[in-house]
Amino acid sequence: MHTAVHISTESVLLDGKPLINANEDHAFPRHPVGAYSASKGEAERSALALAAPGFKVIAIRPRFVWGRDDTTALPGLVAAAQSEQLAFIDGGHYRTSTTHIANLCHGIALALDKGRSGQVYFITDGEPAEFRSFVTSLLQTQRIAALDKSVPRWLLRSMAMVGDTLGKVSGGRIKFPITLQEFATSAVEITLDITKARTELGYQPVISAEEGFAELAAAGEASILTGPGETS
Repeated sequence: MHTAVHISTESVLLDGKPLINANEDHAFPRHPVGAYSASKGEAERSALALAAPGFKVIAIRPRFVWGRDDTTALPGLVAAAQSEQLAFIDGGHYRTSTTHIANLCHGIALALDKGRSGQVYFITDGEPAEFRSFVTSLLQTQRIAALDKSVPRWLLRSMAMVGDTLGKVSGGRIKFPITLQEFATSAVEITLDITKARTELGYQPVISAEEGFAELAAAGEASILTGPGETS
């Protein structure tokens, strides 16, 4: 038996509205919020369609992957904070699920061993966190304080809608600071139910958020001590 694990994302379910304690039975949206969600959904469906006798295919959906050696989320947040362009949407007081890279790798290993072919599993850090608190803690690991700025959700959504419309009309030549895809990912609650992974895979997070923050802080300290171009 050959087994393949497709790394998908919760974004396949996003339509711009909150996604609250969603499980794997949640239907794909009729109108995905953006090209990223649409293409990721198509990729997941295509991968699972390859499942056949002798060839097991499983999809894993993490949310907000983070951890040491992150080259996407954390660097973007650091750059925004340092340029004073970081603002929390409606104060950032809504919940989000997150997935430390160690927990994602653990979930993938379990899926390879115990996953049912053709099935999808959410993998997260367990209990959701407040978006503002989580981002603030991430930045603190890099000795950066999050700015106390807030922008109304309605205003940001309006900007994203106008931006997406102008982008389509101009063939992509006009780009706004935020798209509806980005809005849907970071401006509303996105929380996931991992009961299926716990029950079928025996999944439990192997690292807590506090341990992950400590690891990031230690990595940052080591980088400062060794200096650029050196290794610890």
